[in-house]
Amino acid sequence: MNTPIVKQNQDSDSDLIKSSQPKDHQLIFDNKSIQAIQDHATELWNTLSEKDTAITYKQFLIISWKLLVQTITLIFSLLMLLVAIIIWLWSIGFQLGQYFVELLASETLRKKAWEDILKLLLWPFKCSKNYLGWEFSFDECKTSEE
Repeated sequence: MNTPIVKQNQDSDSDLIKSSQPKDHQLIFDNKSIQAIQDHATELWNTLSEKDTAITYKQFLIISWKLLVQTITLIFSLLMLLVAIIIWLWSIGFQLGQYFVELLASETLRKKAWEDILKLLLWPFKCSKNYLGWEFSFDECKTSEE
C-alpha cells in the first residue's frame, strides 16, 4: 500500500479516460445517421461532377469578369472626367485672374473695371425693385471727378 501519490493520480486519470471512451460493442452513430451522411455526400458529389455544373460555373466566371472590367472602366472614365473638369476650371480661373490683373494694370481700364465690379455687386439691389418694390438710387455714389 505504499504506492507513491503520483502513481495513484495517474491510475485515477487513466480510469477516467477509460470510462469516457465507448465500449467495443457500443456505437456512437447508428446506421441510419451514417447512411444519411453518405447519401448527402453522394448527392453533393454527383451535383459537382455533372457537366452542367462546370458549364454554369464557367458562365458565372465569364459574366463576373465582364462586370468587373466594365465597372473598373466606368470608374476610371469618371475619374478622368473629374480630372478634366478640374483642369478646365483651373485654366478658366487662371485666365480670368490674368485678364483681371491686366485690366487693373491699365489706368483707363481700372476705373471701368471697378465700375463693372460695383455694378455686378449692386445688381441684386436693382432687381429688388421688381420683386419687393424697394428703390435704391446709386447716382449719389458717383465720384466727384465725373
